[in-house]
Amino acid sequence: MFGLGGVLLPTAAFASGPLPVKNDDLPYEFALQGGRSDYTWKRSGADVDTEVEMMSLFVRRRLAGIVYGDLLLGYTALTQTGNAATSGLKPDGYHAGLSVDVDILTREHFSVFGSAGYIYYYTRDSSSSNRVELTWGEWRARLGGSIGYGIVRLYGGGTYGSLDGTERQTGTVNQTVRFDSKSQGGGFIGLDLRLNNDGYIGVEGRSGLDDGWLIYFKHRFD
Repeated sequence: MFGLGGVLLPTAAFASGPLPVKNDDLPYEFALQGGRSDYTWKRSGADVDTEVEMMSLFVRRRLAGIVYGDLLLGYTALTQTGNAATSGLKPDGYHAGLSVDVDILTREHFSVFGSAGYIYYYTRDSSSSNRVELTWGEWRARLGGSIGYGIVRLYGGGTYGSLDGTERQTGTVNQTVRFDSKSQGGGFIGLDLRLNNDGYIGVEGRSGLDDGWLIYFKHRFD
């Protein structure tokens, strides 16, 4: 399955690209974004390779001065290798997240930013004999910068995150199992292109807690 989903100046912890740095006072940003994340989760002492696809709606608002608040909502689907509970299944559901961004430094052609956020996931699927629900939360923080000229902006930096969740089975098998992914650092890099005065498209890759990518389409407005 191909999913659309899945990080402005600043960039959000889970959302889309850098804002332009020059004389930009527009308070709102709206984006559609999507992509894929590959994780290694620890479940009962064993590694479980997990692929998460996301399609998201993202809204950002300037709260005060250099501080922004973000809301992320959307669709989630996952597949796993090494977990008998989800063998032959593809649980899907939703995600919802909040993050705060801080514009640390802004100049004509470069910037420095920071962000931190939390996102909650809920997915489920069932067979003829069992129902499986997976819920998890993920914290992530970023520190990075951007450089650009004209319609092109390159951005990147470091990230740190952690994840933990619960798997519940009901039916023939009834059990609850915890899973997690240890806190770890990584990095991200992206390319942001301006289509017109207030419209943008971009792509981002990342590593660390997860290895993944996203593509986004965004518009800024009053």
